[in-house]
Amino acid sequence: MREIIFRALCSTTKKWVTGYFCKDYSGTAFITSLDGTETQQVDAETLGQYAGLKDKNGVMIFEGDMIHRVVSFSGIKNEFTETIGFTDASFYTFKEDGNADCYLADFLGHTIEVIGNIHVMEATNA
Repeated sequence: MREIIFRALCSTTKKWVTGYFCKDYSGTAFITSLDGTETQQVDAETLGQYAGLKDKNGVMIFEGDMIHRVVSFSGIKNEFTETIGFTDASFYTFKEDGNADCYLADFLGHTIEVIGNIHVMEATNA
C-alpha cells in the first residue's frame, strides 16, 4: 500500500513542505511533517498528493509535477513532457492541452524524470 503523503508550498517561506494535510475550521490549509514535529500553513492551491512512485533519480512524484519520459518501442525512441494529475481515482499523465494521456503506473518500465512543477513554473512566468 502506498503512503498517503501531500506536498504544498509553505505560505511564509514559499518552500515545499511534505507531510499530512489538514484544514482548520476556517478553511486554512496546513501540512504536518511526517514525524509530527512541525505544522506549517500552506497554499492549498499548490497541494499535490504523492503518486506512490519515484522517478529514475529516486525523487517522489506528486500531483502537479512535470515529468520527462522516454519510451522506446520497436527501436523507435519517443520523448514526452507531461504533467501528473489525479482523475477517476487514478494518477495520470496529462498533455499540454489538458487531456489525460496515460495511467501513471503504466510507466514503471520507462525512464521518467521529474523536471519541475506547474505551481513553480506558474510563479516563474507570472
